[in-house]
Amino acid sequence: WDSDGFPQMLHSAYASAVGCGPAVDPASRLACLRSKRTEEVLLPWLDFICTRKTKPTDPWCGSRNQTTPWLGGERGGERGGEREGDGSLVHLARRAPPFGIFGLTAVVDGAASGLPATPLTLLRQGRVNRAPSGAPLQVMMGSVLDEMALFIVGCPLLFAGTHLPPARSDVLTVAKRLASYHSGWNASTADAIARQYDGTAVRSPDDGGSADRSGGGDSASDGSSSAAAIARPRGETSAYKLTRLGTDVIFRCAVRDAARALAAANVSTFVYVFEYRTAHWHDPTSLRCDVTAEVGCGVHHAADIPFTFGERIPAGSASQSVSAGIQSYWANMAAGGDP
Repeated sequence: WDSDGFPQMLHSAYASAVGCGPAVDPASRLACLRSKRTEEVLLPWLDFICTRKTKPTDPWCGSRNQTTPWLGGERGGERGGEREGDGSLVHLARRAPPFGIFGLTAVVDGAASGLPATPLTLLRQGRVNRAPSGAPLQVMMGSVLDEMALFIVGCPLLFAGTHLPPARSDVLTVAKRLASYHSGWNASTADAIARQYDGTAVRSPDDGGSADRSGGGDSASDGSSSAAAIARPRGETSAYKLTRLGTDVIFRCAVRDAARALAAANVSTFVYVFEYRTAHWHDPTSLRCDVTAEVGCGVHHAADIPFTFGERIPAGSASQSVSAGIQSYWANMAAGGDP
C-alpha cells in the first residue's frame, strides 16, 4: 500500500473528504485546505479508523476478502482500486492498513517563506530562529528508552515481508527498506545494520558501561528510582531487536543529531532519556513480549506523558515523586531556560 503513488492518492482523497475536491489550479485546493478549522481537518481521520462495530461504509474495515468503497466509489478487485479523475483512490482492498496513515514529518517546499530544506539541514547550517524578544532559544528534547515498542505490532503495515510475531529475518528486511530510502545508504549499509542489531550484546542507553540498576517502579518505598539510570534488560528476542533498531533510527539518533546541531549553533540544549519502570512494566526481552510484538512492553513511546502532566499517577507511589521531578524540569525550563 505504500507504493505506486498511494500516499498521493490517500491525501488527495483526504482533501476531497474535507471539502477541497479536485481543482484545475492546485493552489486553489491548497488555499481551501489552509482555510479549514482544526476540527474540520481532523474529522476525516476519525472516519478512517476501524471500530469494533464495523460499518459497511468504513474504508478500511470488513472481512479479508471484501473490498470496500471509499468516497462513493465502486467496488473493485483484491489487487487494487480504481481512481477518480484527480488520482484519488476510490476504493481499497481489505489488505490496506487498518487506519489512515499520514506523514508525521516536515514537508519541504523549497520556498523561503515555507521550509527550504529539512529541519536538520537548516539546524546544521545555523539557521535557527530566536525568541520574539530577540533572545536566543533554549531547547529541551528527549526520548524514552524503548520508544519503538509501541509500534512493532504495525511493522507488517510498513515493511512487506515482516511477521507477527516478529521473526529473526525481520531485522534485515527492515534494514534494507530503510536503506532504500536513505541517501548514501546501500545494501552494505543494510547488512551492517542487521549485524549490529542481530547480536546478543545489549548496550546501555549512554553507549558506555553496563550499569545494572534496579527499576524500582511503584513498589519502591523511597522513590529513589526517579534518579536511577535503568540499564536495558539483557537478552534478545526478534521483537526486541526491532524495538532497539527503530528506537535508535527514528528517535534516539534523531534527538542526538538535532541536539548536536543546535549546540553547534550556540543554542542552549538539554537532552533527556525517560527510563522509569512502573508497576505495569513488562520486560521487552521476554517471551511474552516477543509473542505479543512488544504491545504494552518496555518503557514505550508516550510512557512519559502521564508523568509530565501528572495524570493517572497513584497517590503516595514512587511514580508520584518521579512525576513531580519531571514537572519541575519542564517548569524550570519554561521559566528560566534551564531544567
